[in-house]
Amino acid sequence: MKSPSLRRQKLRWCAEHNLDMREFQRMPVKYILTRMPEFLRLFHQDYQRAQDNLNQYLSSDKPDYWKTRQPYVEELCEALSLSPATWQYCDFAEFKIRATSEYQAQGLLSGRHESEKKFC
Repeated sequence: MKSPSLRRQKLRWCAEHNLDMREFQRMPVKYILTRMPEFLRLFHQDYQRAQDNLNQYLSSDKPDYWKTRQPYVEELCEALSLSPATWQYCDFAEFKIRATSEYQAQGLLSGRHESEKKFC
């Protein structure tokens, strides 16, 4: 991942396409990122920890910073229902293709977006 903006793009894409995260669909990016810790805390019941980790993750501009913090990346992937390998793609287009496949396989892909994809 090259920049925090790519991380934000990925989180927004997940929020818009993952049926488990339907409460975030159609929300502005800023609102998604503000509310995302509420979703992530479900995995460890600690809102403040989820908020701190997410803020650090999104604001870190050191490329290697999160390579030493893989447990959080894995936790984030678990919450987003994606494999760490898919999440790590640096190309956003490739990320969307892989994430779409994973969400389809799990039955999590938003039907609205699935039908849009067929017409593209």
